[in-house]
This record gives sequence, structure tokens and C-alpha cells, in this order.
Amino acid sequence: MGRLGCNCGAIMSSVDCPSQNLIHIYTEQEATEALRENPSIRLWDFRIKQRKYEYWFCTACHRVHQVDVEKGECIKRYRPIGESCNQLGIIGVPLGWQELYVITDTELDKITEQDFAITLGAYLPQIKRRVMISPDYQTAKVFDVATGYETESYIAENISSAI
Repeated sequence: MGRLGCNCGAIMSSVDCPSQNLIHIYTEQEATEALRENPSIRLWDFRIKQRKYEYWFCTACHRVHQVDVEKGECIKRYRPIGESCNQLGIIGVPLGWQELYVITDTELDKITEQDFAITLGAYLPQIKRRVMISPDYQTAKVFDVATGYETESYIAENISSAI
């Protein structure tokens, strides 16, 4: 897919390389499984594996769009809502929440330009934010690794809804 419209009216594009609109999201389970299969798998090789979904980031409103690669359509969208009123530290994340590794296309390009041979295992500890998603996939929380505190919260929104 080369272009995707956000419901805020912005147009996102994957034509530029690296793209400001593409992000790579992996579950902790996907990363663990890849490392179990090949402990020395390069970050780049992990990134280019065929995946069912692409993730797009709108730089205008900061929504995250999950796109089904086969169908070419957005199937889920998350809207930022700021940090929670009851500031949650990473230690306070409820059981059952799953960790996501989120890497922007720009970050991926920069790290692989510096060291194309970097392994997934060597890169994961360098990620500066931790993202946790609720068991029902309706809420995601972003935490700063250095402080452990929440920096942003996202909620799933109805695909057909407007701003």
C-alpha cells in the first residue's frame, strides 16, 4: 500500500524511505519465538518477515492504524487520549497485558544504517519505550523505559467513527 487516509483528513504515505507514517509493531511473543528459532537473527531479517498486518502512524493526529495486508484495509485504529489520570507506572500494569515492541520506520532505518548486522536480541534492550496492550486489545499504554512512567494512552475506536 502506498497511501492511506486518516479519518482526521491527513494523507499518510509509505513512498518515502524511511517513512514517517510506517511503524513496526511486534508482540513480545513474536520476538521471543524468533529468538528461540534463531538467537542470532538480525533485526533486519526479523523486520522483513511476511506479516499479516502493517501499522501506520498519522503524524497529524497520532492515530495508529492496523491494516490487513491481504485486504488492504484498516481493521483497527487507536486514538491517543493522553496519559491516564491515575498515572500508572510500568510496575502497576495489570496481569494479562501483553508487551508490544514498537519501532518507527525512521528508527529502524537509523539503527540498520549504523549497524546492519545488529541482532534482534541486541536491539530490543535499546528501545526507549515500552508499550503494553490490554487483553481485549482496546487500550494501549506507552511507558518511558528510563522512568517507568506512562507517557501516553491509546484507545481503540470504531473504524467508521469520525474525530
